[in-house]
Amino acid sequence: MRHLELKELFIGAWVQWPAEASAPWSIDYLDGEGSIGFGHGKYCKVEELLGLPINADVLRHFGFTQGRGDVWVMEFGDIRLTVSVRPMRGGLPCRRVAISGRFSCWNEEIRHVHELQRWWVDKVLLPYGLSLDLKWKGNGHGQE
Repeated sequence: MRHLELKELFIGAWVQWPAEASAPWSIDYLDGEGSIGFGHGKYCKVEELLGLPINADVLRHFGFTQGRGDVWVMEFGDIRLTVSVRPMRGGLPCRRVAISGRFSCWNEEIRHVHELQRWWVDKVLLPYGLSLDLKWKGNGHGQE
């Protein structure tokens, strides 16, 4: 798994910090020097972070509900966000993300939660004004 780069991070991005691996962390602070801050006064450097992989357990903890098979769904009024998780290429998970309802949009290359958040901003928030406010609903810190 590759470490993250500063240019792909933003306030509110959900990431994995191996030093505190019991739950994901949402970024509260970042600067141009690569210093990342989380709630509860925790800080690290960007080189210490990993992307939070999208899988069934992570989707469940963010409030998605399981549909048929490996399909997970979150609804926002008349908009439906669907994430399909399926093993491919020797076990490497592949994600297919769809938005349906008022409009449709697909993306094949979303593998981490921060990428899903950025994609939502570009494809839904900016053109249609619908925000995706992911909250960790699982055990661990996750800034509940």
